[in-house]
Amino acid sequence: MGALTKRMTGLATVAVVAATLATGGAAVAVPRALGEPKTPVVHFTDSTLTPQSVTPADEDMNQASDRSAGRAAKSWQYSRSINFESKSGKLFANGKPFTFVGVNWFGFETDTALVHGLWTDQSMDSLLDKVASLGYNSLRVPLALDNFLANPVVTAYNGDVAANKELNGKRMLDALDMLVKKAADRHLLILLDLHRLEAALWPDPMGLWYNERYCEADVVAAWKALAQRYCASWNVVGADLLNEPHRANWGSGVREDDWRLAAERLGNAVLDVCPRLLIFVEGVGNPPSTPIVAPIWAFWGENLANACSHPVRLSNPQRLVYSPHVYGPSVSRMDYFADRNFPANLDAVWEAHFGKVTSCSSTAMVIGEFGGNVDHDKDLQFQERFVGWMINRGVGGFVWALNPNSGDTKGIVGDDWKTPVEKKKGVYSRLQATNVQWL
Repeated sequence: MGALTKRMTGLATVAVVAATLATGGAAVAVPRALGEPKTPVVHFTDSTLTPQSVTPADEDMNQASDRSAGRAAKSWQYSRSINFESKSGKLFANGKPFTFVGVNWFGFETDTALVHGLWTDQSMDSLLDKVASLGYNSLRVPLALDNFLANPVVTAYNGDVAANKELNGKRMLDALDMLVKKAADRHLLILLDLHRLEAALWPDPMGLWYNERYCEADVVAAWKALAQRYCASWNVVGADLLNEPHRANWGSGVREDDWRLAAERLGNAVLDVCPRLLIFVEGVGNPPSTPIVAPIWAFWGENLANACSHPVRLSNPQRLVYSPHVYGPSVSRMDYFADRNFPANLDAVWEAHFGKVTSCSSTAMVIGEFGGNVDHDKDLQFQERFVGWMINRGVGGFVWALNPNSGDTKGIVGDDWKTPVEKKKGVYSRLQATNVQWL
């Protein structure tokens, strides 16, 4: 996706959205190249659009979008409070057991700087209504660091946000505010996900929480700014610190490559600003010093094998959630998908990669991404088996994805962005989401 750009001294764009937050610290040294996983795994989300120019941010969206959609304006800040706790290996909300059953809606992390699908006749309102009607209680919203810092004008593949005209000419943070507010109106929770460092660069060849353009201090500053912006929004409940740090180690003790130590620094920075947020920490890939017993290779973000011996330590342990990513053969052909005992053999694979953390730790687990193309018979078998595993373990998760333009998994709706995919509906409806209105 193009060569890396040298990091700009001072990073003036940070001031656009985080003028009052000091970045602190110097750029982290770039480590030597780490070993590649046996089977690189990526998701193709069609993000080859021309970036918009960077100009100062417009003022935030007002309530006109609600009125134009025929909705009465509602309060989306301070309207309620949910106290999440991760303890005894489970999640609790206001003292009651809670299960996330959500869906990923991507786009903010791409060159559109906007959730996808709004170029169709489906508006943000209609798509959120669809999510709620299918029984989901939450959204995981991928973001890109550079988009957040630059706050570009949103766009769509055809250049026009057809379904939400009020967003034309507006900026990414306007649209994100709008999504948070409209989700709150439907009692949908939001998990913010730092999915990429650069919108036009995926996968990042460094596979870490920093690269040659952005240092760790930039990521800390961005997370602090996000936490400050949305701490008063009751339905923004978590920070997924980094998507799939596939070339990081876990437990190496080396500051430059130990994701466990970096997650502690980033997570505690978020909690310093907004103590109520859950901190989601994904696994790594297949780096040399965090081995999986070969040939059982892990997907990117799936490897939590060392979390029992090297747990993440936050200032408030009850805010920590481990969040592996789990996929099947439509995403990558792992050796264990060809095992003669498939899919029964997968339970042992998942136990080795991340499942044992639920027994060695009091920390809750929520699957950050799972799913696949159900038109592949073997992937459908995988998904049915994994949903059964989730139910047996009492683990929730976020399906990848709402978007039908997810190249390897497809979406929970068809190419028209409105018709549910019945096979997926049949599989995922077995998961019972906690009703947020009951809290």
